[in-house]
Amino acid sequence: MLRNVLFCFYFLATSPAWSFSIQDAIKTAFEKNPITQANDIRVEAAELRSRAAWLEMLPSVGVHASKNVGKNSNQSDGITTYSRSSSEAWSYGLSFNVFNGGADYYRAKAAEADKNALKATNDSTNTLIPDTKGALASDVLNAYVNLVVNQSYLDLSKKLLVECEKVLPKVIKPDDLSQLKTYITALKNSVTSLEGRVQKDIKTFIYIIKIPPPRLDSLEEIILSLNIPESADKAFQIALENSPDLKIRNYVLESARYNQKAQIANSYLPIVDVHVGRSGYSGEIDNTAGLLSKSNSAAITFSYNWGPATEAYNKATQKEIIAKEKDLEKELERIKHNIEVNNYRELAILEQDKIEKESLTKTVEEEMHKLLERLVTGEDSNIDPRKHIVEFETKKSLEITAKINLIFRKFELQKYIGTLFQDTQVPGSLL
Repeated sequence: MLRNVLFCFYFLATSPAWSFSIQDAIKTAFEKNPITQANDIRVEAAELRSRAAWLEMLPSVGVHASKNVGKNSNQSDGITTYSRSSSEAWSYGLSFNVFNGGADYYRAKAAEADKNALKATNDSTNTLIPDTKGALASDVLNAYVNLVVNQSYLDLSKKLLVECEKVLPKVIKPDDLSQLKTYITALKNSVTSLEGRVQKDIKTFIYIIKIPPPRLDSLEEIILSLNIPESADKAFQIALENSPDLKIRNYVLESARYNQKAQIANSYLPIVDVHVGRSGYSGEIDNTAGLLSKSNSAAITFSYNWGPATEAYNKATQKEIIAKEKDLEKELERIKHNIEVNNYRELAILEQDKIEKESLTKTVEEEMHKLLERLVTGEDSNIDPRKHIVEFETKKSLEITAKINLIFRKFELQKYIGTLFQDTQVPGSLL
């Protein structure tokens, strides 16, 4: 029952003029998928930790109060007497750091960089990092394209089935007739199989994007919606500003440098703290006031944290920073190489291949219609319709494959240069 409802919903939803683009699908998945919701909450937690690190630099106030109540008994000459005593103590004070070499400031800046690194990680397009917006966007694209492709093949099979049944009564050669009937049976089986695939794709679409599929873009519309820079050089310049994976490396390096500065400040510079306070004490016995005292206090403390291991720790930190700088250099080289070699060069080949396949399919389709028309009108009864229909089916399948290859290449390129989320306008994205 569910299968039929979903199937009907899909075809009923394809009637409106507007379409649900791949960018709409990505945006919807980001808004509704628990993966991104959880990641957004983690970023909010990191923002609170960053704010707390800045608040650590403000003076702290301490307040203490206590009250003790006691009941005592004394026995003398067989007579027991009772007494009641109570005491109260209180204190309050203000503590603040006068100088620590800027260690608190550097730690706050490091916490801010850590927050930004986490945010960049959530937006990462690196497929090796699970549960990111980039990984979810890839899942959305797969679900979206699979549904469009299988629906395209289903429409193609139905179209070919109509053509075959139209010319079937006109075929007179026994071998041609037998082969055409076999092909018709294969097409009917294909329609049944593709309908099952479409149902599976619809369920996957709902699982990932969290809504039933409305009218989706065609493969050609998907290609046109994936905007990329006109050249590899321009793409690389955009990547320097927008690539989430570059941002991760930069923020991780920034955090390490600030932590190193905080470590150096704690290791080689004194820490000066000031404390001022006031305290009091009062007591009474059997409602008779006793001791009462108040006092003020002020203190300046100097501390120095250098130890035998300090130099080794600082050198280790410096080595880690150098390693992170190398990681950044490697990431820059990887992105530039992938943009220039693995994407733009192949992109030009794929675009040309798509154009050629479209042209060839159009030519073969036009020729098929001409020949089938001649067969139907009786102008030429020697035409083998199955041969020309199969040729068109083959060329159309190659055209669809060429479009799929181009879609995924353009999508990968958007991921590398960091413009994947530009058209989705997702709140909180890097762009």
